[in-house]
Amino acid sequence: MKKFYMMCGISASGKSTVAREISEIENATIISSDDIRQELWPGERYRSERNAEIFRTLESRLAEMLSAGKNVIIEAIFSDALKRKLYVEQVKSKDYQAVCIYCEKNLNNAIHSNSMRDLAKRVSDGVIIDQYIRFDVPDMSEGWDEIRINDGNKYSEEFEKISKGADT
Repeated sequence: MKKFYMMCGISASGKSTVAREISEIENATIISSDDIRQELWPGERYRSERNAEIFRTLESRLAEMLSAGKNVIIEAIFSDALKRKLYVEQVKSKDYQAVCIYCEKNLNNAIHSNSMRDLAKRVSDGVIIDQYIRFDVPDMSEGWDEIRINDGNKYSEEFEKISKGADT
């Protein structure tokens, strides 16, 4: 079955790292809001007023991948449960299995990880705090076939257990 993965979590929670691992395992195309931002505005820091254009681009690319029947990973903060549910409905209408990967990281560790990023990917501590406060933790009522919670560092080991049918 075709697979759709949504990476979600606050900034600097490990979404990109885990997405790359899943991409290799599942032969999936990654569509990342950060990558789109850098493609459209190379080297510039995050600016929230650009989000609408970034997400229009992300959604257009997602539609192309779904039409082509490719395994796909979308990666962004995706903090809002209602918006996540819309993506789930869209992919399920195309006969995709919908998997949410929630990269959970405590606030202090996310702020520290963010401080280690390249300047172009770094966001202010205030943005991360706001994301943390407003983040809706994913749950099955959104329509997911599966939700995996990850600390951003152990995906391969956890995926191996899941794919072999071992208890996690």
